[in-house]
Amino acid sequence: MNEEVIFDMISLADDEYVLDASHKKRTIRLGKHAVSMLAAALICTVLLACAAAAVVVTNIVHKGSLNDFYESSTVSEMESRGYTVGKSVENGHARLTLDSVMSDNFRCHPVFTLEALDDETDDYFKRQFSEPAPDTPHNVEYLVCKLCYADNGELIYDNIGLMWYRYYGKDKSVTLRADILYSRDGVWIGDERKNIVIDRSRKLKLSVEIIYADNISDLHLLDGLETELPHSEPVKYVRLYSQSGEQAYISELGIAVPRTYGDQTPWLYTIKWKDGSVTKEYETGSSGGIYNTIGKEMCLIDFRRLIDPDNIESIELFGTTYTRRE
Repeated sequence: MNEEVIFDMISLADDEYVLDASHKKRTIRLGKHAVSMLAAALICTVLLACAAAAVVVTNIVHKGSLNDFYESSTVSEMESRGYTVGKSVENGHARLTLDSVMSDNFRCHPVFTLEALDDETDDYFKRQFSEPAPDTPHNVEYLVCKLCYADNGELIYDNIGLMWYRYYGKDKSVTLRADILYSRDGVWIGDERKNIVIDRSRKLKLSVEIIYADNISDLHLLDGLETELPHSEPVKYVRLYSQSGEQAYISELGIAVPRTYGDQTPWLYTIKWKDGSVTKEYETGSSGGIYNTIGKEMCLIDFRRLIDPDNIESIELFGTTYTRRE
């Protein structure tokens, strides 16, 4: 830090003190030793201020943890196609790393890792993410994942669904996937029920927060842990049609189809490829769920590996066959 920068910072002093000095008409000359001491003090002040805020670190990707959600070949493809991110933010207690983001026209799947940086956070994560003893309630509702617009902080979701496969362990970390839907019908946001349609032309920001804890001191452990989601184009998809005209959307990430099948298991399906081969649901390692989207109830099925929808001939789902229209 040179003297010009130091005195630029000194010029920000309160006018009250400047006027007081001028009334006394004293001339103060600073020797080199005094300037050095002042510079050191200013540097310490800046460092302390930075320590209180979140600090961004880059180029950390927990590839091993991504294998919890995707097959290893898919993780390699995600990396080559730019879907891995590796942007971290930490606050002295914990670190949040955005490992990857992929999306299609219905959903967005950010995968992120939380790491404990001190004993206090380590104890909290053990309580929230460790494997519970038999017949012991396992509560994670105290930690919430929020989504807002990055440009003005407008809240979209105040409690996004989270998924994880491995419990918190010796590496003091847990990797989670946030399941963001671009439209939802009748979602409670605070005390108000809203229909949500996300404006995908605007950047989004994801954050984690502890809203209730047995130890009140734990509430601050995740303060400032938020990360902007990079904008990425939706992966490829195709539309398939049943004989009655019902549409099913098949993307590289999964399936989206209106719910018309009663209480049947929502993730049983068979994909027939153009080369005549067949893939069952267990071969893609899928998971799924039912969601109320705007105007209709949808079944969304997630794949553990990327597929090429351009090579799909048809799909059988809940006893209904959906085929291509050339």
